[in-house]
Amino acid sequence: MSRGVIQPSQQKLAEKLTILNDRGIGMLTRVYNIKKVRTHSHQCIVNNHRDL
Repeated sequence: MSRGVIQPSQQKLAEKLTILNDRGIGMLTRVYNIKKVRTHSHQCIVNNHRDL
């Protein structure tokens, strides 16, 4: 088998891994954004209590 030729099963696996990788990146991005918003809102609450 030559390096330049990709078998159909290898192509299918590569496509599935690409999709899985993209989904993983999307999930990590969402978790990061949720954490960022929660941390920011927590800091606002702490700062508001400090002013009392």
